Amino acid sequence: MIYSMTGYARVTENMSGMEHTVEIKTLNHKYIDIKLALTRDIENFEHQIGETLRSRLQRGSIRLSYNIKKAGAACKKNKLFEVDMAAAAAYNDAFAKTAKHLKLKYEPNIEMIMRQNGVINIVDNETTPDKDMVINLVIEAIEALNKFRATEGARLAKIVGARLKALGTLINKIAKFRKEVKDVYYEKLRDRIDNFLKNAKLNMEISDDRLNQEIVMMADKSDITEEIDRFLTHIKHFDTLLKGNDKDPTIGRKMDFLCQELFREITTLSNKTNLTDITKIAIEVKSEIEKIREQIQNIQ
Repeated sequence: MIYSMTGYARVTENMSGMEHTVEIKTLNHKYIDIKLALTRDIENFEHQIGETLRSRLQRGSIRLSYNIKKAGAACKKNKLFEVDMAAAAAYNDAFAKTAKHLKLKYEPNIEMIMRQNGVINIVDNETTPDKDMVINLVIEAIEALNKFRATEGARLAKIVGARLKALGTLINKIAKFRKEVKDVYYEKLRDRIDNFLKNAKLNMEISDDRLNQEIVMMADKSDITEEIDRFLTHIKHFDTLLKGNDKDPTIGRKMDFLCQELFREITTLSNKTNLTDITKIAIEVKSEIEKIREQIQNIQ
């Protein structure tokens, strides 16, 4: 399957009255580059989260943020009251002793005692997030991200496939000029040799058969069949990669290499001939290769 390196996903889940949100953004990158923005409560899980991302996303610039906040009405449930009984007793004793010293009647007042500082304390009942639950939520976010990236990858594959088809049409146009390339090169060589012998005024007897044989051997060097065949083979390989038959998770790198090979073959081919028709088509071919290269920079 083809995956784009550009993607986005956001998942939210309620855990023990707390709202956990994971957001992932990815962009194209030659290698893998991970940046994490974690809430303080899960900073200890940074290594595990990083490894989880690295095992499932082989390339790209990856930005993950993990936030935790109280889940609405659940806020009140997370706050408990704790009574410091020792403090309450101490206040009561102090009130009783003071009343006795002042010869006043003392009747304990529980409400007054409870209002004293340190008697009632608010305790936050929040617990440390469970590591497995956190990692599972990260995995869920990655799966959502991959769905997004797969959809985008399918779109890229369609675009690249259309351009590969265009390349095949162009190279087949060039193939029609193969015989003409050799014939033109043969005639040019023949003319140059004849002019040389004529201008040099050499008294040499050269067999026409031997001369023709040498010229044919030289003209064979201008044959572009080999480049055309290799070019079409590269296109076929490229098409196989687009269909997702290759299990390599970094298909984009292979595609980039194939673009280099396609460019090299068309350059070698165009250098072998001076035919204007071929030169014009070769320029179109190079333009299509560059357009393909731009697209595959975003394929994992």
